[in-house]
Amino acid sequence: MCGIAGILPGRSGVDPDVGPMVERLRHRGPDDSGIWMSPDGKACLGHTRLSVLDPTSAGHQPMVSGDGQTALVYNGETYNYPDLRRELGGSGKLSSSCDTEAILHLYLRDGIGA
Repeated sequence: MCGIAGILPGRSGVDPDVGPMVERLRHRGPDDSGIWMSPDGKACLGHTRLSVLDPTSAGHQPMVSGDGQTALVYNGETYNYPDLRRELGGSGKLSSSCDTEAILHLYLRDGIGA
């Protein structure tokens, strides 16, 4: 089971370093970890990964959009993600076999209604 951490460092007096939180979650996701800070500095996400669907680095999280503006940390399984991948254009648009990437692209396409 993955570990997820986040903080809103844009608030006065909040340390933007989620590194210690991510390290404390290492036991929940020993395969990989990552941290992302939003370009405006108002959000920071951390993730420790237990690789299940795509054990390659293509499934790294936080998974960030091509423009770097949007990131997703996710723990769970989207059972219909193969159908969603096909709907999104399959391997031509997506670079992993990870359900997280399908969710990120759906959000970028459809917004919160995805």
